[in-house]
Amino acid sequence: MADYSEDIALAREMIDEAGQVCEWRKTTVAADPDRPWQGGVPTTVVKRPTIAFLPATDGGDFGITKFKQGGDDSPAFSTYGLMAPQDFEPAVTDVLLRGGVPQTVVAIDVLRPAEQAVLYILSIA
Repeated sequence: MADYSEDIALAREMIDEAGQVCEWRKTTVAADPDRPWQGGVPTTVVKRPTIAFLPATDGGDFGITKFKQGGDDSPAFSTYGLMAPQDFEPAVTDVLLRGGVPQTVVAIDVLRPAEQAVLYILSIA
């Protein structure tokens, strides 16, 4: 299996230079195995990844612009977020705060050659 550690380090370095530290909140629900009928207790873990934000228009679409359903040719999102691999797996159900303002992540694409995540591309509405 190929090792993409150098590519990950390069992505992290470039994103650190051009990005901003954000707040990423993951909420999990852990149920008591002795009392599963009582439901679980939600626990929120806060991570602070650096994300580089780029406009999804004005040539910043990398040729992968996704459009809304309905044929009106308007982009499905307004901003890309580039994030290097972290110690967590991002999900669209998580909460992303940019400068304290919640962002709506509509899709997460991952550049993953040989099953090793190198770059996350966040589509933000």
